[in-house]
Amino acid sequence: MQTGQPSTTAEIVAFFRALETIRPGDRLFEDPFAAHFLRPWLRIIVRGSVLPLIGALLLRWIDRRWPGARTSAIARTRLIDDWVNESVAGDPQQVLILGAGFDSRAWRLPALRKVAVFEIDHPATAAEKRRRLAALGIERANVRFVPVDFERDAAPQALARSGFDPTKPVVVIWEGVTNYLSGEAVDATLRWIGSLATGTRLIFTYVHEGVLTDPSAFEGAAQILVAVSSTGEPWTFGLRPEALARYLEARGLKLLADLGAKDYRARYMGEPAKRMRGYEFYRVALAELLGPRNPDGRSVQAEHPVDGPDLRRPQQPGVRHRHGVQRPLQVLAPKREEFLQHRKLRPDVVLLPNIGLQQPRVIRPAVEDPGGGEPIALKLAAKILRDHRCPLRPR
Repeated sequence: MQTGQPSTTAEIVAFFRALETIRPGDRLFEDPFAAHFLRPWLRIIVRGSVLPLIGALLLRWIDRRWPGARTSAIARTRLIDDWVNESVAGDPQQVLILGAGFDSRAWRLPALRKVAVFEIDHPATAAEKRRRLAALGIERANVRFVPVDFERDAAPQALARSGFDPTKPVVVIWEGVTNYLSGEAVDATLRWIGSLATGTRLIFTYVHEGVLTDPSAFEGAAQILVAVSSTGEPWTFGLRPEALARYLEARGLKLLADLGAKDYRARYMGEPAKRMRGYEFYRVALAELLGPRNPDGRSVQAEHPVDGPDLRRPQQPGVRHRHGVQRPLQVLAPKREEFLQHRKLRPDVVLLPNIGLQQPRVIRPAVEDPGGGEPIALKLAAKILRDHRCPLRPR
């Protein structure tokens, strides 16, 4: 995410939701607010997608360019909606959305109209969201915006000033965030959630750790990694599904459900889901708190200090953490001759020699460039490397 600018990936997800909302036929959900979070040219594309031929061609182009990204985003939106409705029915009076982005559940889900909703996010994204909503003349007295610069501000204090009560149950939504954080930030946030009141539930997304260590194992993963890096928001953290239950338990949480894209697409998209490919690494999990508890209902976490949620994005990509994996920036390697002509490309960056064919590796001098494959545009590669300097030393 660029300093002082709202999140690009938040806008992309809003774009996918807007396309689903305007799509003819049976929709998985309706998000009438999504299009208003888009830039004017994207809104024009959304409106044009109602035309049968244009709409079909647009969706086909998106799905080929970013395999599975759109269908995963749509299906998981519906899954999280259902889990939120189910969890709120259990009578918690608070909903906390961490890294809210352009999420509009507080406005479009009837179940949240009488619940205190706290949206915590970077000040730039929060300000842009409020500006767009103000232009629509939409007010919700139950929604509290909590802008937090996680490099400087303490999130628990900011939440307390907004009226958040950690002694009461809360439904926490943490969608599309963990894969941009460091292992320490995810660990600190989960321990803080695990210290909240009995009855608290957590709904969160994460990516399979393997997509960061060996993207060739997942269809279209290399393309996705390049795409998110080019927006200035590279993925840096992942978890192993088979280790998730134990990982959460160590942080005071009990895993209730864990679904991959193949699972939640099949649940909501039926027979067509069998033909959908890509994004199988993107998962949604549901968890609740486990004991023991203090007399006030809050979890006992005596072994570990609980400071509050930490949504800081890592400043040093490439460092490996015990709580997950971070990898250096990944771009497709240009051909050898082109690489030798462009010395501005740093030699200490992870290069994907081909789309999804080989595991990325850190190469040392330019002459060791493996070459081959589909080269990323050199101009774009240079921009990515300028915006995200890789701290690893060549080896």
